[in-house]
Amino acid sequence: MVDAADIERSYVGVSGFGFSQEAIDAKLRHAPQWVLDNVRVARAAASGEDIASKAPSRPPVAVATSQRWAGWVAGIACCGVSNPAPLLKRDERRPEQFTDECLRKLFRQGNAGSTATELRWGHEGPVLATSENRDVLFTIEPHYFGLEFSARLADTAQNRRILAEIGDELVGVSLGFQFKDGYLADRDGQTVRVVTDANLHHVALIGRREGNACYPAAWAAAASGHRAYCPTRLSKAARLKAWPVIKQQAGCRS
Repeated sequence: MVDAADIERSYVGVSGFGFSQEAIDAKLRHAPQWVLDNVRVARAAASGEDIASKAPSRPPVAVATSQRWAGWVAGIACCGVSNPAPLLKRDERRPEQFTDECLRKLFRQGNAGSTATELRWGHEGPVLATSENRDVLFTIEPHYFGLEFSARLADTAQNRRILAEIGDELVGVSLGFQFKDGYLADRDGQTVRVVTDANLHHVALIGRREGNACYPAAWAAAASGHRAYCPTRLSKAARLKAWPVIKQQAGCRS
């Protein structure tokens, strides 16, 4: 890398202020081509040469390439009480519920960027986007909708195909996480595993062919086509789908 001060002194040296040509060449040995071109023109002018054919080249301009998106997905990643879900112990299934503090931890993990959180098509399916490049972002709404997310999908054949498969329908959402701590509690006559600590690994979209997600209030909607921002209607659609389940789980009759 060229030191800017060395380049400035080299230009002064070209005009004859105490630097030999050998010293200048030594300082410029790693200079970019546009700097060398300007030095050549300055030397030509100092010696009386015709400089019309020695016009300096300009510094290269970095051309930003705009990223194209196949579309967006947004919705609810975890909310309320699940249907009986498979636990780590063989053949054991229980409904589960995340505490607000645990969801806040997952929110922080998902947005930290230190480890990539993946958005997948099914738990074992292809990766659609990751949080590594801020393509997946999480928000939290602790009162009703829990952990929410939005994701922009790069313009690939795979992502276009999956967005077309989702279409105007909603898909279920499921978390892939490492259970760290929790306890069992009674919820309306059934034993529920309350998750107090976990590590977020991925979020999976559960299409119609894959069955139903364990959390009946976790839904996502999608929109195809390049847009700079996620359409707000996607999260609204997921919330509307979740609201009757949230009310029922809270004991509301209407």
